Amino acid sequence: MEEAIQKLLDNYDWEKISLELTDYADIRARRLKWRTESKSDLPQGKRTEDIAQEAILKTYGGERKWDPERYPDIMIFLRSVVDSLISHLANSQNHKKLQRFPENENGESLDNTFNLGYSPTPEDEVLADEVLGKIYEAVDGEKELQSVVDAIMSGYTKPGDISKATGYDIDRVYQLRRKLDRRISKLEI
Repeated sequence: MEEAIQKLLDNYDWEKISLELTDYADIRARRLKWRTESKSDLPQGKRTEDIAQEAILKTYGGERKWDPERYPDIMIFLRSVVDSLISHLANSQNHKKLQRFPENENGESLDNTFNLGYSPTPEDEVLADEVLGKIYEAVDGEKELQSVVDAIMSGYTKPGDISKATGYDIDRVYQLRRKLDRRISKLEI
């Protein structure tokens, strides 16, 4: 990690950022339907606090590369990392194969009776990150497309919402989405 970026990271109030990021992760997780049937207990035994901490650790450790010029507000970058981690979790094999255990006549879960948990391979764990990395590589240097990807990763999926998030005219958003879709369809994933 570059020394200048490390110094910037060292100067942040990580306790405050952690609390704000946990709140953000909680909001994002609540928008999805989880097979755990709980908004706080996520697949793979994770909680929203874990997602926030993972985003911080990946950024601070250099696994997720923060570019202060592109993201002067580190919270915007960290939110996109949280979005990616939650998306990865929602699309994980662990979540897709997760089923709620039945309850006995006393209303107690039978989950301890069976050991049917699925553990994704290390390849499964990094697949979503690799795909996202390829998408960002495909739009590298194209400010408008990068802004659209950033908006989508922040949860703005409807053209009107993307328009508001990016400041681009709605017709331009449609053009950029078509361009982005063509670019993504050519990726080898």
